[in-house]
Amino acid sequence: MIYKFKEFKDEPLLINHLNMGGKNPKGEEINVTSRYFTRNGKPWIGVMGAVSYTHLRAHETDSYLVCRLLLEKKKKRKK
Repeated sequence: MIYKFKEFKDEPLLINHLNMGGKNPKGEEINVTSRYFTRNGKPWIGVMGAVSYTHLRAHETDSYLVCRLLLEKKKKRKK
């Protein structure tokens, strides 16, 4: 059997398209692109998979989600 795969299209990198991110009092900056989170302008955490918004609690917004992702990364680093 022969399988035919769709041609891979490298989509352009979207920067600040979600209007999320910012600087903390120390001046460290976190932003979001379509492929990864950036920290001080450098790729930091890859964006992969999908998030089902049905699994979020009613009060959680996109900014809560980013905080949860960052906390999970921090927990994994401590192990």
